[in-house]
Amino acid sequence: MRLEISVDRILSVPPWGNMVFSAIDGECRRWRCITAGRSLFRQPQPGEVWVIEGTRENHPRYGEQLAVEEGVLKTPSTALIARYLATHSAFRGTGVGAVAAHRLVEEFGAALPRLLNDRLETTLAEFLGHERACALKEAWQGVFGEQALLNWMLERGLDLRWADKLQRVYGELARDEVERNPYILIALANWREVDRLAHENFGTQADDPRRAVAAAECSVYELLDSRGSTLFDRETVIEHTASKLRGERVLAITAVEEAVGQRVLIECDGGLQAVGPALMEEAVVRWFERLRQRPASWPLLVPREVFAATLSALARASAWNPAERRTA
Repeated sequence: MRLEISVDRILSVPPWGNMVFSAIDGECRRWRCITAGRSLFRQPQPGEVWVIEGTRENHPRYGEQLAVEEGVLKTPSTALIARYLATHSAFRGTGVGAVAAHRLVEEFGAALPRLLNDRLETTLAEFLGHERACALKEAWQGVFGEQALLNWMLERGLDLRWADKLQRVYGELARDEVERNPYILIALANWREVDRLAHENFGTQADDPRRAVAAAECSVYELLDSRGSTLFDRETVIEHTASKLRGERVLAITAVEEAVGQRVLIECDGGLQAVGPALMEEAVVRWFERLRQRPASWPLLVPREVFAATLSALARASAWNPAERRTA
């Protein structure tokens, strides 16, 4: 059966096994819902509206319940929108509670979502006051930015579990950024999966420069994971990159050069580093440099003798060479 429901409460989230939540449908019937495995791409939150499909079951203790097989987030229907505004955590602090939410639905009915999506429309300001209307619209548009992203991800065949990280990193630009370069998804999945998605769902070609640069960057991070180091000689990176580009060494050399040119990879002591590790190491060096200039101060959690030995090692590395500071 298929239902549009508003999530009421999360009843159980065990570290393993099934998640259980209670929900209310458009006819105010309460349902006990149970999910298994990856039937939903993420945990529902109280107040959210989902369209779910599942099978009715009889539990010996709890009676009738719905075993959820799949579900998607949805803009609430008129029947559920008042509850949505009153209970979803995103709308806390907007000044719109249960009473105001029901008044909005009574006044505007099915037109309410359109009014909330329109940044320039002033009808709600006349009804709620400017400050409350602006806060409500901002919260609404933030929530449904996620829904728009999810709908687009479904169309593109992307794993919906990536939505939260994409939105946190790129915000409202997440869709545009992935369309511009689908290979940014290597931060979320392995090379083989992202390369397949880029070819099949975004139409990238084998000689696409974005693919080549991503192969070089991904190679360095894979080397970091497997070897526990942050600096690799150029030849190692080229060989690893070629393995992702059908063994084409010339293309791999070009890929590495392009990655360096775009500052995706950083040259250091004749080797190559990814940007992330390079920035973190430089931050640590700057921190120790500040300590070296003020030897009377040391972190409370570091024993004095350890601190003194560290400063001595740093003083010997007078040029602050990255290789020397790694040894230190």
